[in-house]
Amino acid sequence: EGSSDGRLWAIVADTLPAFALPGGAAQLRVDFPAGLWPHLRVTLDDRRAPPIPVTGVWLHPESADAAPAEPLGVEITERAATDRETRLTLRFNGANVPLAGLRIVTRDPLFSRRVTLAERTLSEGEVRERPVASGVLYRLALPGQPIVSNLTFAVDVPVPARELLLII
Repeated sequence: EGSSDGRLWAIVADTLPAFALPGGAAQLRVDFPAGLWPHLRVTLDDRRAPPIPVTGVWLHPESADAAPAEPLGVEITERAATDRETRLTLRFNGANVPLAGLRIVTRDPLFSRRVTLAERTLSEGEVRERPVASGVLYRLALPGQPIVSNLTFAVDVPVPARELLLII
């Protein structure tokens, strides 16, 4: 809720889930519309789960417009899957550029996966994988609830080579 005087309050965001799951999936950020509110109030509804310990809150002002991004073409050139992981070889149309983010497209309504973007390097006559970025992707789409998801990672990560490995 936001208020200009600390007495009259208006809802600026409602029914936004906040969670941290074992394995790394988390939704701890709350975005709300731009506005001027000298007073903010957050109410956590713990009716469906045990209370969470709140140890701090950070308020980030609206950031300046980001630099314009241009699409960087990418193609999946190889796919290998086991019962534990999927490995996709990605071939980019360029290298040595910052990646605005890598977005995964899937229709699964409920999932959580750890992901790593890695480059292959040659060291002492051996091909090795060096992580470039990692994270947890998830989607939580329950009937009657707002969809919560994080399908993008590797934000502002340099693409060191034209070919990278995505490990899911």
